[in-house]
Amino acid sequence: MTNDVSKEIIKWADHSEWTFAPQQERSRKTLVKIVDAAVSLFSAKGFENTSVMDISRESGVSVGAIYTRFADKEAILHTVFSSYYRTRKDQFDALTEPELWQGKNVTDVVTFYINILFSSFRQDAGMLRVAERQRLSNPFLAESGASVNRHVADRLGAMLELHANCIGGDVRTKAKYLHNILRNALVVAILQDTSPVPPALAIATSEFQSEALAMALAYLGLDSENR
Repeated sequence: MTNDVSKEIIKWADHSEWTFAPQQERSRKTLVKIVDAAVSLFSAKGFENTSVMDISRESGVSVGAIYTRFADKEAILHTVFSSYYRTRKDQFDALTEPELWQGKNVTDVVTFYINILFSSFRQDAGMLRVAERQRLSNPFLAESGASVNRHVADRLGAMLELHANCIGGDVRTKAKYLHNILRNALVVAILQDTSPVPPALAIATSEFQSEALAMALAYLGLDSENR
């Protein structure tokens, strides 16, 4: 991965690279099979329409072996999203280490942020769709997602604070609102996946991303003279 802000797409690690730490390698491989199958099925069919039997068929792991590791389907969901959020948070932190951003200007920071936001929603649309549909009734997903969002907004705020002379005002508050407004717009876009999506909310195209970048720069008061 790279912090080259000229890249439109940030390549996230595939879910098969998520790490688990059971004591035995055999147990780890079985767990990864179960989780990989659950990710694929939850993303394709939705959580409600996926059964433990479906996960068993997809993973090649017996139902009994699944139940020795998980109490129920919801426990699998929690494991999947615990791993997902931890992995993405660690990747984001690695990409935003302060030393990587020495000499970068504020437009570089905002462009990178937009790139990373859109790339995560493009690659992880299935996972994020599941999370958004479940979080209203699942306190674990609600708090896990909110925690990651707070972390991303805080990290963005810290990066933007280095350019506070260009932005002005309460930079941390601006970063919080910017992140939540743009992220919620992307949530709306992925939840409309089965309906006709207007170009302004089609995350697969460059138009939405370009306009989001323009809006972010304008919101932060970054005209051509102070970028």
